[in-house]
Amino acid sequence: MASGMQTGTRLVCALVTYLYLARILRVDQLGQYDFAATVVSWAALVAGLGIYTYGVREGAKKRDDPEELSRFASEVLVINLASTLLAYLGLAACLLFSSKLREYESLIWTRSSGIIFTTLGCELLYAIHEEHGYLALRNIRFQILSLILLLTYVKDESDLLLYAWTTVVGSAEANLINFLRLRKYCTWSLTWRFSWQKHLLPILVLFANSLVNLLYVSADVAQLGVMTSDYYDVGLYLVASKVTALLKQLLGAVIVVTVPRLACLYGQKGGEFFQKLARQIADLDFAPAAGEALATLLADLVTCLACYFLAKKSARLLPSGKKLASSLLGCLYVYLVCQAALAKGLGPGATVFWAALWAIPGYFVILYLLGNRVLLEFKRGS
Repeated sequence: MASGMQTGTRLVCALVTYLYLARILRVDQLGQYDFAATVVSWAALVAGLGIYTYGVREGAKKRDDPEELSRFASEVLVINLASTLLAYLGLAACLLFSSKLREYESLIWTRSSGIIFTTLGCELLYAIHEEHGYLALRNIRFQILSLILLLTYVKDESDLLLYAWTTVVGSAEANLINFLRLRKYCTWSLTWRFSWQKHLLPILVLFANSLVNLLYVSADVAQLGVMTSDYYDVGLYLVASKVTALLKQLLGAVIVVTVPRLACLYGQKGGEFFQKLARQIADLDFAPAAGEALATLLADLVTCLACYFLAKKSARLLPSGKKLASSLLGCLYVYLVCQAALAKGLGPGATVFWAALWAIPGYFVILYLLGNRVLLEFKRGS
Protein backbone atom coordinates (compact mmCIF):
# COMPACT_ATOMS: atom_id res chain seq x y z
CA MET A 1 0.00 0.00 0.00
CA ALA A 2 2.76 2.45 0.97
CA SER A 3 4.68 1.62 -2.20
CA GLY A 4 1.55 2.25 -4.23
CA MET A 5 1.09 5.63 -2.52
CA GLN A 6 4.71 6.46 -3.32
CA THR A 7 4.26 5.62 -6.98
CA GLY A 8 0.99 7.54 -7.11
CA THR A 9 2.67 10.57 -5.55
CA ARG A 10 5.50 10.30 -8.06
CA LEU A 11 3.01 10.21 -10.92
CA VAL A 12 1.12 13.27 -9.66
CA CYS A 13 4.30 15.23 -8.90
CA ALA A 14 5.79 14.33 -12.29
CA LEU A 15 2.63 15.38 -14.11
CA VAL A 16 2.45 18.71 -12.25
CA THR A 17 6.18 19.25 -12.82
CA TYR A 18 6.01 18.71 -16.58
CA LEU A 19 2.89 20.81 -17.03
CA TYR A 20 4.55 23.62 -15.04
CA LEU A 21 7.89 23.35 -16.84
CA ALA A 22 6.18 23.27 -20.24
CA ARG A 23 4.80 26.71 -19.40
CA ILE A 24 7.98 28.14 -17.83
CA LEU A 25 10.80 26.64 -19.93
CA ARG A 26 11.19 26.25 -23.67
CA VAL A 27 10.93 22.84 -25.30
CA ASP A 28 14.61 22.93 -26.31
CA GLN A 29 15.59 23.64 -22.68
CA LEU A 30 13.65 20.59 -21.53
CA GLY A 31 15.49 18.65 -24.22
CA GLN A 32 18.84 19.89 -22.89
CA TYR A 33 17.89 18.87 -19.37
CA ASP A 34 16.72 15.40 -20.40
CA PHE A 35 19.82 14.86 -22.52
CA ALA A 36 22.02 15.76 -19.51
CA ALA A 37 19.95 13.44 -17.33
CA THR A 38 20.46 10.62 -19.84
CA VAL A 39 24.24 11.13 -19.77
CA VAL A 40 24.19 11.05 -15.97
CA SER A 41 22.09 7.88 -16.01
CA TRP A 42 25.00 6.10 -17.70
CA ALA A 43 27.36 7.26 -14.94
CA ALA A 44 24.79 6.17 -12.35
CA LEU A 45 24.65 2.75 -14.01
CA VAL A 46 28.42 2.33 -13.63
CA ALA A 47 28.23 3.53 -10.02
CA GLY A 48 25.43 1.13 -9.18
CA LEU A 49 26.67 -1.84 -11.24
CA GLY A 50 24.28 -4.62 -10.26
CA ILE A 51 24.94 -4.01 -6.56
CA TYR A 52 21.40 -3.17 -5.43
CA THR A 53 19.78 -6.26 -6.94
CA TYR A 54 22.65 -8.51 -5.84
CA GLY A 55 22.69 -7.02 -2.36
CA VAL A 56 18.95 -7.47 -1.84
CA ARG A 57 18.97 -10.99 -3.22
CA GLU A 58 21.90 -12.26 -1.19
CA GLY A 59 21.41 -10.06 1.86
CA ALA A 60 17.82 -11.25 2.36
CA LYS A 61 19.25 -14.74 3.00
CA LYS A 62 21.49 -13.37 5.78
CA ARG A 63 19.17 -10.95 7.56
CA ASP A 64 18.56 -13.33 10.48
CA ASP A 65 22.31 -13.34 11.20
CA PRO A 66 23.32 -9.73 12.17
CA GLU A 67 27.04 -10.47 12.19
CA GLU A 68 27.01 -12.10 8.75
CA LEU A 69 24.78 -9.34 7.35
CA SER A 70 27.10 -6.62 8.73
CA ARG A 71 30.11 -8.22 7.07
CA PHE A 72 28.23 -8.62 3.80
CA ALA A 73 26.94 -5.02 3.88
CA SER A 74 30.44 -3.64 4.56
CA GLU A 75 31.92 -5.50 1.62
CA VAL A 76 29.14 -4.46 -0.73
CA LEU A 77 29.39 -0.82 0.38
CA VAL A 78 33.13 -0.75 -0.34
CA ILE A 79 32.54 -2.17 -3.83
CA ASN A 80 29.85 0.44 -4.38
CA LEU A 81 32.14 3.28 -3.29
CA ALA A 82 34.83 2.02 -5.68
CA SER A 83 32.37 1.83 -8.59
CA THR A 84 31.09 5.33 -7.76
CA LEU A 85 34.62 6.72 -7.92
CA LEU A 86 35.10 4.96 -11.26
CA ALA A 87 31.84 6.48 -12.54
CA TYR A 88 32.91 10.02 -11.65
CA LEU A 89 36.31 9.52 -13.27
CA GLY A 90 34.63 8.22 -16.44
CA LEU A 91 32.22 11.15 -16.48
CA ALA A 92 35.09 13.63 -16.08
CA ALA A 93 36.96 11.97 -18.96
CA CYS A 94 33.91 12.19 -21.22
CA LEU A 95 33.48 15.88 -20.45
CA LEU A 96 37.19 16.48 -21.06
CA PHE A 97 37.25 14.87 -24.51
CA SER A 98 33.75 15.65 -25.82
CA SER A 99 33.02 19.24 -26.84
CA LYS A 100 29.37 18.27 -27.27
CA LEU A 101 29.07 17.28 -23.62
CA ARG A 102 31.06 20.29 -22.39
CA GLU A 103 28.28 22.56 -23.64
CA TYR A 104 26.12 21.12 -20.83
CA GLU A 105 28.82 20.65 -18.20
CA SER A 106 26.98 22.57 -15.47
CA LEU A 107 23.78 20.58 -15.95
CA ILE A 108 25.64 17.27 -16.03
CA TRP A 109 27.67 17.92 -12.88
CA THR A 110 24.60 19.18 -11.03
CA ARG A 111 22.60 16.10 -11.88
CA SER A 112 25.51 13.75 -11.16
CA SER A 113 25.99 15.16 -7.64
CA GLY A 114 23.16 12.89 -6.53
CA ILE A 115 25.11 9.71 -7.41
CA ILE A 116 27.33 9.79 -4.32
CA PHE A 117 24.32 10.34 -2.06
CA THR A 118 22.58 7.33 -3.61
CA THR A 119 25.64 5.21 -2.82
CA LEU A 120 25.82 6.43 0.78
CA GLY A 121 22.08 5.86 1.23
CA CYS A 122 22.53 2.05 1.04
CA GLU A 123 18.86 1.59 0.26
CA LEU A 124 19.42 -2.12 -0.25
CA LEU A 125 19.69 -2.64 3.52
CA TYR A 126 16.22 -1.18 4.03
CA ALA A 127 14.90 -3.37 1.23
CA ILE A 128 16.50 -6.44 2.83
CA HIS A 129 14.59 -5.72 6.05
CA GLU A 130 11.45 -4.94 4.03
CA GLU A 131 11.22 -1.39 5.37
CA HIS A 132 9.06 -0.45 2.43
CA GLY A 133 6.74 1.71 4.51
CA TYR A 134 9.62 3.85 5.75
CA LEU A 135 11.15 4.15 2.30
CA ALA A 136 7.83 5.06 0.72
CA LEU A 137 6.95 7.74 3.28
CA ARG A 138 10.46 9.17 3.08
CA ASN A 139 10.29 9.34 -0.70
CA ILE A 140 6.81 10.87 -0.66
CA ARG A 141 8.05 13.60 1.67
CA PHE A 142 11.00 14.52 -0.50
CA GLN A 143 9.07 14.28 -3.76
CA ILE A 144 6.72 16.89 -2.35
CA LEU A 145 9.70 18.93 -1.13
CA SER A 146 11.24 18.92 -4.59
CA LEU A 147 7.94 20.02 -6.11
CA ILE A 148 7.61 22.87 -3.60
CA LEU A 149 11.16 24.02 -4.36
CA LEU A 150 10.39 23.90 -8.08
CA LEU A 151 7.22 25.94 -7.79
CA THR A 152 8.90 28.43 -5.44
CA TYR A 153 12.21 29.12 -7.18
CA VAL A 154 11.90 28.18 -10.87
CA LYS A 155 10.15 31.20 -12.39
CA ASP A 156 11.49 31.77 -15.91
CA GLU A 157 13.75 30.47 -18.68
CA SER A 158 16.93 31.48 -16.86
CA ASP A 159 16.25 28.99 -14.05
CA LEU A 160 17.06 25.76 -15.89
CA LEU A 161 20.10 25.02 -13.71
CA LEU A 162 18.10 25.87 -10.61
CA TYR A 163 15.52 23.30 -11.68
CA ALA A 164 18.30 20.71 -11.87
CA TRP A 165 19.25 21.53 -8.28
CA THR A 166 15.65 21.10 -7.07
CA THR A 167 15.65 17.55 -8.43
CA VAL A 168 18.88 16.73 -6.58
CA VAL A 169 18.14 18.27 -3.18
CA GLY A 170 15.23 16.02 -2.24
CA SER A 171 17.06 12.84 -3.20
CA ALA A 172 20.24 13.94 -1.42
CA GLU A 173 18.46 14.64 1.86
CA ALA A 174 16.53 11.38 1.67
CA ASN A 175 19.72 9.38 1.21
CA LEU A 176 21.52 11.26 4.00
CA ILE A 177 18.75 10.23 6.38
CA ASN A 178 19.22 6.65 5.18
CA PHE A 179 22.95 6.87 5.87
CA LEU A 180 22.45 8.21 9.40
CA ARG A 181 20.06 5.32 10.22
CA LEU A 182 22.26 2.49 8.94
CA ARG A 183 23.50 1.53 12.42
CA LYS A 184 19.97 0.38 13.20
CA TYR A 185 20.45 -2.56 10.84
CA CYS A 186 24.15 -3.37 10.85
CA THR A 187 27.56 -2.37 12.19
CA TRP A 188 29.37 -1.72 8.94
CA SER A 189 33.01 -0.76 8.50
CA LEU A 190 35.23 0.25 5.58
CA THR A 191 37.60 -2.59 4.83
CA TRP A 192 39.33 -3.53 1.60
CA ARG A 193 40.53 -6.93 2.77
CA PHE A 194 37.98 -9.41 1.53
CA SER A 195 37.40 -11.66 -1.45
CA TRP A 196 36.22 -9.29 -4.15
CA GLN A 197 35.87 -12.09 -6.69
CA LYS A 198 32.97 -13.83 -4.95
CA HIS A 199 30.89 -10.65 -5.24
CA LEU A 200 32.09 -9.21 -8.53
CA LEU A 201 31.07 -12.03 -10.87
CA PRO A 202 27.34 -12.07 -9.97
CA ILE A 203 27.36 -8.26 -9.69
CA LEU A 204 28.77 -7.91 -13.21
CA VAL A 205 26.19 -10.35 -14.58
CA LEU A 206 23.44 -8.16 -13.13
CA PHE A 207 25.27 -5.08 -14.41
CA ALA A 208 25.15 -6.50 -17.92
CA ASN A 209 21.40 -6.95 -17.55
CA SER A 210 21.05 -3.34 -16.36
CA LEU A 211 23.23 -2.16 -19.24
CA VAL A 212 20.98 -3.82 -21.81
CA ASN A 213 17.93 -2.36 -20.07
CA LEU A 214 19.39 1.16 -20.07
CA LEU A 215 20.31 0.82 -23.74
CA TYR A 216 16.70 -0.08 -24.43
CA VAL A 217 15.34 2.79 -22.29
CA SER A 218 17.66 5.67 -23.11
CA ALA A 219 19.41 4.99 -26.41
CA ASP A 220 16.66 6.85 -28.27
CA VAL A 221 17.21 10.05 -26.27
CA ALA A 222 20.99 9.84 -26.51
CA GLN A 223 20.85 9.35 -30.29
CA LEU A 224 18.49 12.29 -30.75
CA GLY A 225 20.71 14.49 -28.60
CA VAL A 226 23.87 13.63 -30.52
CA MET A 227 22.36 13.60 -34.01
CA THR A 228 20.36 16.83 -33.89
CA SER A 229 21.78 20.35 -33.81
CA ASP A 230 19.26 21.56 -31.22
CA TYR A 231 17.14 19.90 -28.54
CA TYR A 232 13.66 20.77 -29.76
CA ASP A 233 13.15 17.23 -31.07
CA VAL A 234 14.48 15.74 -27.84
CA GLY A 235 12.08 17.83 -25.78
CA LEU A 236 9.06 16.87 -27.87
CA TYR A 237 10.02 13.20 -27.81
CA LEU A 238 10.53 13.17 -24.03
CA VAL A 239 7.13 14.73 -23.32
CA ALA A 240 5.48 11.87 -25.24
CA SER A 241 7.55 9.06 -23.70
CA LYS A 242 7.45 10.35 -20.11
CA VAL A 243 3.89 9.15 -19.52
CA THR A 244 4.80 5.60 -20.57
CA ALA A 245 7.85 5.61 -18.29
CA LEU A 246 5.79 6.79 -15.33
CA LEU A 247 3.15 4.12 -15.84
CA LYS A 248 5.83 1.42 -15.90
CA GLN A 249 6.92 2.58 -12.44
CA LEU A 250 3.63 1.22 -11.08
CA LEU A 251 4.79 -2.30 -11.95
CA GLY A 252 8.29 -1.45 -10.72
CA ALA A 253 6.89 -0.56 -7.31
CA VAL A 254 5.41 -4.06 -7.00
CA ILE A 255 8.68 -5.71 -7.99
CA VAL A 256 10.80 -3.65 -5.57
CA VAL A 257 8.55 -4.62 -2.67
CA THR A 258 8.43 -8.33 -3.46
CA VAL A 259 12.03 -9.17 -4.47
CA PRO A 260 13.35 -9.36 -0.85
CA ARG A 261 10.43 -11.61 0.16
CA LEU A 262 10.95 -13.86 -2.85
CA ALA A 263 14.68 -14.14 -2.14
CA CYS A 264 14.03 -14.96 1.51
CA LEU A 265 11.42 -17.62 0.64
CA TYR A 266 13.65 -19.12 -2.04
CA GLY A 267 16.57 -19.34 0.38
CA GLN A 268 14.36 -20.95 3.04
CA LYS A 269 12.87 -23.42 0.53
CA GLY A 270 9.41 -21.95 1.03
CA GLY A 271 8.05 -23.67 -2.05
CA GLU A 272 4.30 -23.19 -1.69
CA PHE A 273 4.45 -19.55 -0.61
CA PHE A 274 7.19 -18.80 -3.16
CA GLN A 275 5.07 -20.22 -5.97
CA LYS A 276 2.00 -18.24 -4.87
CA LEU A 277 3.83 -14.91 -4.63
CA ALA A 278 5.72 -15.44 -7.90
CA ARG A 279 2.47 -16.30 -9.70
CA GLN A 280 0.75 -13.16 -8.37
CA ILE A 281 3.60 -10.96 -9.60
CA ALA A 282 3.56 -12.65 -13.00
CA ASP A 283 -0.18 -11.98 -13.27
CA LEU A 284 0.42 -8.30 -12.52
CA ASP A 285 3.05 -8.17 -15.27
CA PHE A 286 0.28 -8.37 -17.86
CA ALA A 287 -2.04 -5.84 -16.19
CA PRO A 288 -0.52 -2.50 -17.37
CA ALA A 289 -0.14 -3.50 -21.05
CA ALA A 290 -1.05 -0.35 -23.09
CA GLY A 291 -1.61 0.73 -26.66
CA GLU A 292 2.01 1.88 -26.91
CA ALA A 293 4.29 2.41 -29.86
CA LEU A 294 4.94 -0.77 -31.86
CA ALA A 295 8.71 -0.78 -31.28
CA THR A 296 8.29 -0.37 -27.53
CA LEU A 297 5.63 -3.06 -27.44
CA LEU A 298 7.84 -5.52 -29.31
CA ALA A 299 10.79 -4.75 -27.03
CA ASP A 300 8.63 -5.30 -23.95
CA LEU A 301 7.34 -8.56 -25.39
CA VAL A 302 10.87 -9.87 -25.99
CA THR A 303 11.88 -8.85 -22.45
CA CYS A 304 8.80 -10.50 -20.97
CA LEU A 305 9.39 -13.77 -22.84
CA ALA A 306 13.07 -13.83 -21.86
CA CYS A 307 12.19 -13.33 -18.18
CA TYR A 308 9.54 -16.04 -18.40
CA PHE A 309 11.83 -18.70 -19.86
CA LEU A 310 14.55 -17.87 -17.32
CA ALA A 311 12.14 -18.04 -14.38
CA LYS A 312 9.93 -20.97 -15.34
CA LYS A 313 12.24 -23.49 -13.65
CA SER A 314 11.50 -21.90 -10.28
CA ALA A 315 7.86 -20.92 -10.65
CA ARG A 316 4.82 -21.56 -12.86
CA LEU A 317 4.03 -18.13 -14.24
CA LEU A 318 1.64 -18.38 -17.19
CA PRO A 319 -1.57 -16.40 -16.57
CA SER A 320 -5.03 -17.71 -17.41
CA GLY A 321 -6.79 -16.77 -20.61
CA LYS A 322 -9.45 -14.96 -18.56
CA LYS A 323 -6.91 -12.57 -17.04
CA LEU A 324 -5.32 -11.90 -20.42
CA ALA A 325 -8.69 -11.27 -22.04
CA SER A 326 -9.81 -8.83 -19.33
CA SER A 327 -6.53 -6.91 -19.52
CA LEU A 328 -6.62 -6.71 -23.32
CA LEU A 329 -10.21 -5.49 -23.36
CA GLY A 330 -9.33 -2.91 -20.71
CA CYS A 331 -6.41 -1.73 -22.83
CA LEU A 332 -8.65 -1.44 -25.88
CA TYR A 333 -11.01 0.76 -23.87
CA VAL A 334 -8.11 2.97 -22.75
CA TYR A 335 -6.93 3.29 -26.35
CA LEU A 336 -10.38 4.36 -27.56
CA VAL A 337 -10.69 6.91 -24.74
CA CYS A 338 -7.28 8.40 -25.58
CA GLN A 339 -8.23 8.66 -29.25
CA ALA A 340 -11.47 10.41 -28.29
CA ALA A 341 -9.52 12.83 -26.08
CA LEU A 342 -7.16 13.66 -28.94
CA ALA A 343 -10.08 14.22 -31.30
CA LYS A 344 -11.47 16.93 -29.01
CA GLY A 345 -8.56 19.22 -29.92
CA LEU A 346 -7.91 20.33 -26.33
CA GLY A 347 -4.57 21.57 -25.02
CA PRO A 348 -1.95 19.02 -23.84
CA GLY A 349 -2.80 19.35 -20.14
CA ALA A 350 -6.56 19.21 -20.68
CA THR A 351 -6.21 16.21 -23.01
CA VAL A 352 -4.22 14.23 -20.44
CA PHE A 353 -6.67 15.17 -17.67
CA TRP A 354 -9.75 14.25 -19.73
CA ALA A 355 -8.27 10.95 -20.85
CA ALA A 356 -7.17 9.98 -17.34
CA LEU A 357 -10.56 10.95 -15.88
CA TRP A 358 -12.37 8.42 -18.09
CA ALA A 359 -9.70 5.83 -18.85
CA ILE A 360 -8.42 4.93 -15.38
CA PRO A 361 -11.75 4.14 -13.61
CA GLY A 362 -13.17 2.56 -16.77
CA TYR A 363 -10.20 0.19 -17.07
CA PHE A 364 -10.65 -1.11 -13.52
CA VAL A 365 -14.43 -1.40 -13.96
CA ILE A 366 -13.85 -3.65 -16.97
CA LEU A 367 -11.42 -5.82 -14.99
CA TYR A 368 -13.93 -6.09 -12.15
CA LEU A 369 -16.89 -6.95 -14.38
CA LEU A 370 -14.88 -9.63 -16.17
CA GLY A 371 -13.77 -11.16 -12.88
CA ASN A 372 -10.03 -10.44 -13.14
CA ARG A 373 -8.58 -12.44 -10.26
CA VAL A 374 -5.69 -10.05 -9.59
CA LEU A 375 -8.10 -7.15 -9.00
CA LEU A 376 -10.43 -9.28 -6.88
CA GLU A 377 -7.56 -10.51 -4.71
CA PHE A 378 -6.33 -6.95 -4.25
CA LYS A 379 -9.88 -5.88 -3.28
CA ARG A 380 -10.02 -8.63 -0.65
CA GLY A 381 -6.51 -7.71 0.55
CA SER A 382 -5.13 -11.22 -0.03
